[in-house]
Parts: sequence; C-alpha cells; structure tokens
Amino acid sequence: MSKDDSYVAKTQAIRACVAKHPDMDPHRIVEFLAARGIRVSPAHVIVVQTLERSERTEHVVAAS
Repeated sequence: MSKDDSYVAKTQAIRACVAKHPDMDPHRIVEFLAARGIRVSPAHVIVVQTLERSERTEHVVAAS
C-alpha cells in the first residue's frame, strides 16, 4: 500500500466514524480508531469533520 493509499484509507475510516458519531470529539475519534489499529492525528479528524459539515450544509441549502 502506498502512502497515498494509506491516507485515503484513514480518511475513509474517519468519515465512517464521523457519519456514525457526528458529535464525537476529535480526540475520542483518534482513540476509537487507534483501538482498531488506525493511527490518525486530531488535525486530520478536524479537517474531515469540517468538510463533512460543510457538505451537509451545502446539501441543505441546495434542497431549499
């Protein structure tokens, strides 16, 4: 697996966790994923959470 593939897999894992637990604290997500053998940084989690929230907002605005 290349470094880029690893980054994508980590991002997908974060997205899945955020989808199931949208209000979970970034540090808790880091701990949750670490327990499953996926090492991510709180900064990576915050970026993904921010993007997910902005995408949800865009969908709501577009539906209005």
